[in-house]
Amino acid sequence: MAKKVDTCVIIDGNAIIHRAFHALPPLTTRKGELVNAIYGFTSVLLKMLKELKPRYALVAFDPPGKTFRHEIYTAYKATRVKQPDELYAQIPKIKEIVSAFRIPQFEKPGVEADDVIGTLKTHIVREHPDVKVVIVTGDLDTLQLIDDRTVVYTLKRGVKDTVIYDRALLKERFGLTPAQVIDYKALRGDPSDNIPGVAGIGEKGALTLLKHYKTLEGVYRFIDALTPRLRKALRAHKDDAFLSQNLATIRNDVPLRFHLSDAELPSGIREELIQIFQRYEFKSLLSQLSTWLSAQKDAAVHSHTNIQTVSTQRTSQARYELIDTPQKFQKFFANIRKQKLFAIDTETSALDPIGAELLGASFCWHAGEAYYVVASLLPEMRSLLSDPIVSKVGHNIKYDIQSLGTAGLELSGVVFDTMIASYVLNPEARVHKLDRLAFSEFGYEMMPIEVLIGKGREQISMKDVPVEKVAWYAAEDADFTFRLYQHFLPEMTAAYRKKIFQDIEIPLIPILAEMERCGIRINVPFLKRMSRKFFQHIATLKRRIYTLAGMEFNVASPVQLKQVLFERLKLPTRNLPKTKTGVSTSADALEKLRGAHPIIDEISEFREYTKLQSTYIDALPQLVHPKTGRVHTSFNQTITATGRLSSSNPNLQNIPIRTELGREIRKAFIAENGYKIISADYSQIELRIVAHLANDPVMLETFRRGEDIHTATAAALAGVDPKDVTKDMRRAAKSVNFGILYGMGPYGIARDARISREEATAFLESYFGLYKDVKQYLDCTIEEGRRLGYTETIFGRRRYLPELQSGIVQLRSAAERMATNMPVQGTEADIVKLAMIRVHEWMQKHYTSDEARMLLQVHDELVFEVHEAKVAAFTHGVRKSMEEVCKLKCPLVVEVKTGMNWGTLEVI
Repeated sequence: MAKKVDTCVIIDGNAIIHRAFHALPPLTTRKGELVNAIYGFTSVLLKMLKELKPRYALVAFDPPGKTFRHEIYTAYKATRVKQPDELYAQIPKIKEIVSAFRIPQFEKPGVEADDVIGTLKTHIVREHPDVKVVIVTGDLDTLQLIDDRTVVYTLKRGVKDTVIYDRALLKERFGLTPAQVIDYKALRGDPSDNIPGVAGIGEKGALTLLKHYKTLEGVYRFIDALTPRLRKALRAHKDDAFLSQNLATIRNDVPLRFHLSDAELPSGIREELIQIFQRYEFKSLLSQLSTWLSAQKDAAVHSHTNIQTVSTQRTSQARYELIDTPQKFQKFFANIRKQKLFAIDTETSALDPIGAELLGASFCWHAGEAYYVVASLLPEMRSLLSDPIVSKVGHNIKYDIQSLGTAGLELSGVVFDTMIASYVLNPEARVHKLDRLAFSEFGYEMMPIEVLIGKGREQISMKDVPVEKVAWYAAEDADFTFRLYQHFLPEMTAAYRKKIFQDIEIPLIPILAEMERCGIRINVPFLKRMSRKFFQHIATLKRRIYTLAGMEFNVASPVQLKQVLFERLKLPTRNLPKTKTGVSTSADALEKLRGAHPIIDEISEFREYTKLQSTYIDALPQLVHPKTGRVHTSFNQTITATGRLSSSNPNLQNIPIRTELGREIRKAFIAENGYKIISADYSQIELRIVAHLANDPVMLETFRRGEDIHTATAAALAGVDPKDVTKDMRRAAKSVNFGILYGMGPYGIARDARISREEATAFLESYFGLYKDVKQYLDCTIEEGRRLGYTETIFGRRRYLPELQSGIVQLRSAAERMATNMPVQGTEADIVKLAMIRVHEWMQKHYTSDEARMLLQVHDELVFEVHEAKVAAFTHGVRKSMEEVCKLKCPLVVEVKTGMNWGTLEVI
């Protein structure tokens, strides 16, 4: 019987850290701490533990300072660019995580991590015949260490794509044996480490020589058989070759104190790990940690019930009760009606609040105690739920308002939403889900819904889950919503947060809930006719593209398109953006190629038509709700860092506004019979905000006179009368006016205005000569943001930008653009939200829901459906309400239009 072979992994710490830092976006915690390298390293560690199932693990780190290789060759690694401080700051925290896993760490002054790895590997292979070694790394330097019991597990791309090299794969991929890896570097050199190699011998040359002569010594032994060019190069650089061989050789004799038994991975859960994961908000890695720990025979974390034991808050301390009988309800209701505030969470049969069945609701007013009331008993709470004096708290409470509304119950008195509180506190965070917050704030792992309903094809409806299990799940939601309310409440009392949270975001919740429930009517036959036209035009475009390309191919395939453009048609690739697979064929890349070949315009048009057809024309009819016959988009309050609302299913923000195709699609959004669509749109609001913030007298006066800012700008810069401004002149001025808001430079202006870079540069200089205070404002905003760590809107909404201090140029430049954009776009978002609140209050006083209803918010525009008999009065009132929502140094102007559909509106 064969002996069991155990696995020992040796991790190249620095290689994984560097790969993670550069492969992942700048992930930050809610407190703004950069953790991308920490997250990447930890995810690689957990992935490796799961896949390789090692018994032993070790990590080697590079020491600070120089090594023995610098003594041999002073220029060793001299060309390496110093990494940003943001990377080095994460290394001690990664070492802390390694320690929490109880994995021994090795770091030896004067030698590199590779030498430590080589020494450890040699010792294990020699002393432990029943152990195989896997070297985990982010580069290929350790391929020379491969042998019959050693393989190299390396990251091929990013931090997820991996490959394991053994002798066979090394030979297949590179045509080398492990020993030849050293001599390959001796001949070719290694630019990343500044190993010189032999000048004049590249990758192919080095591989050919080693294929024939096996070793560096063999090459020199038979040097006379080589071509004159190679002989000359090898003789001239013989010293460099053997120096490079020495530099490339990984040592296996570093003095180390090491016992394999010390590297055995623990079988018990480590509370320290959970606390670290909580600190860095690694909620998404918890399941991987649980999987590994369960494989380590730790039953304490094998199921949800037991994984709670790793939490700082124990569910065993919680008291959750199912209220499913009149007797239980009477006792519960006598208690809850005494409360001035409680948390609520509804459970439904599906995620669609309009079509789903209400199953019940959970309530909490003391942390650790919660109650789940089944749907049949909820009507008894009608007066309490609708009482505006009794305060309600929720997490994404907009959904609860809608699901209760579908069941004929009104929820009033909403004073706090923990999802929105999280967003106001940390607008950069990508998710504000309840389970993520419970973990990041309390270190608590909530019950995943998959425990109840399963996954994939095996998934069932919540309606089919035993009510006792639903009760526990729902009560836990209400409990932790209440705990988060208590946790966040003190942080929301700061004046600037209070204004945004209490005066803008919370009042907006019921308005958005009402808009979503209302939806908008879609002209399905119109879209079907449009789809047929698009299909025919796309077919025509394909034929034109095939003719220009001289062949048929899949135009939608980036790989095939790349082959056609750059290999077949030989279009220039200089200055085009690159991807991991080569030259990009993105919209930006095609824009740079515009004019180089007629096929570019055809491909751009093809993409525009196919995207609009798939995203809107064919998709919208599928989104018509069978219960209402209307499309119900979702408005999201917690997505954009600037405070803007976004929409999804469908995303109405992305319908082109100013193109003919966009207007055609908007024609499909129609009013019901007897009603009109009314659109109220803020005119040039962003630039009015710029004029206000910069206090620029020229720009302010232009707006006060009621002039078109783009025409006025073009006229002033060209020294002509406004009536003589051409379309091209106005377009160029418009590009600069809006471009400055997004930190756009000469290249971007040139592209948008369709002028040369030289013209764009001159235009920008003249522009800031005209609007001197705008330039000063933009510069001051960046400096102020760098000093304070954030920029803010007129109303106090903040966006924290620690990247303004970054040593990484790309991150810092992006942050500078965000810093100038945030006060403008954020203030615009705040004004639009305040306008929605003001208009809604006005509508409630003067109109019933059958007479007028707010349907959509898209960018600076509000869309309404109004009874024909009320249109005249409504247009006057909505314009007044929106224009008077706040006072700037120049007037806010609202353009109101009306019509039977959203695409053919006429100004009133």
